[in-house]
Order: sequence, then structure tokens, then C-alpha cells
Amino acid sequence: INILLRIRAKTPVILMGETGCGKTSLIKMISKLKKNNLMITFDIHAGITDKEIIEMLQHYGLLKGYENNMSNIAPNAYDLMHKCKKKGEEFIVWLFLDEINTCNSMGLLTELMTKKTVQGKKVLDFVVFIGACNPYKMRIKDRKEEEVGLRSKDHKIRKLVYTVNPLPQSLLNFVFDFGHLKSEDEQKYIHSMIKQKIEELFGENKNSDTCKS
Repeated sequence: INILLRIRAKTPVILMGETGCGKTSLIKMISKLKKNNLMITFDIHAGITDKEIIEMLQHYGLLKGYENNMSNIAPNAYDLMHKCKKKGEEFIVWLFLDEINTCNSMGLLTELMTKKTVQGKKVLDFVVFIGACNPYKMRIKDRKEEEVGLRSKDHKIRKLVYTVNPLPQSLLNFVFDFGHLKSEDEQKYIHSMIKQKIEELFGENKNSDTCKS
């Protein structure tokens, strides 16, 4: 509910939590329940550049002057936007930026999420920014690091659990601490995902005992 209220207010949302706790899946599930909205997922990584982020925004028609490119989101995106406008209904494009604190473009991403501009160019009003990131967390000294592959004698153990950058101060107000799932919640979550896939493959009338098995 907190996330939906923030999105309705067009306030950026940044989910912070451990890898695999369901941040991305949660956003995808919520977006399916909302009417008149479209979702774009853009994976951030350490090697991404400012230019690639700007080209992505242009490609999907999210910058002013590039609206005709909205068909790259979905074939009916441009028409849906105008239909909503005529009916007075809200139209939203969710731009989900995954692993936002892994790259060196934090300055550009901060401008994007806080000012809704990119190098001074205006982002369209109906775009809502949602980010996901791993926590900036120090490794516990007593915990042995998992050894993978060959290592030199000079190999140094990472001090951080995840290879990430600290979030800028201006983005901290938008952080929603996702934390981690309890074991019983994880079981329900897995059951729900399996049930959904079974219904997609075999229809909604498939016995729920199949899911339990």
C-alpha cells in the first residue's frame, strides 16, 4: 500500500533489500493489478554509461519530443495515453531501474529521479521512477568469504557484501526498506508463483493440490 500511494503521488520509490528477497517480482505483480499503466524494466550494471541511459529514455519515448517512440513500450502505448487523457483517467508508465547503485551514473540517475530531467531535457509527466538496490553493507569479519575460481596470493577480501556505491543523500528520502522475507512468507510467495504458472499453462480450474505437491 505504501508503494502504491507513493506511485500515485508520482514520488520515486527505491526498494532496498537483499538479493533474491522479491523486490523486482513485487513491482511486476503490483503493476499487473493497476489499470492503464505500462511497465519498463531496465537493468543497471557496473559498465553502463550515461549515454546508454539517455538512449533508453529516447528509445521508449519518455523524453519530451520523443513521444512517437512509445510504441517500443507496447504497440498500443501511444493510443492508450490519448484514450486515458480523453476520459480523464490516469495513465502511468512505470520505469523500473534495477540495481541502481551498481553503476557510475549515480549523478544522472539522481537528476532523473528527483528533478525528472536528464541533462536538462524534460521527462514526460506520466513517468514514475522505481528503483531497486542492494544495501551498502560491510562484510562480517568472522564470516569466511566463498571461494570461487582461481585467486592470486595478493587477493584481498572485499569489505562490502555487495559491490555497490552508496546512494546520494538526495535519494535516501525515497528508500523503502524491503528487508528480507521470513521463511513462512517465502513459502507462501513461492506457492503463489507456482500457482500462477500452473494456471497459465493448464487454466484456472486446475486443482490447488497440484501446487502443494
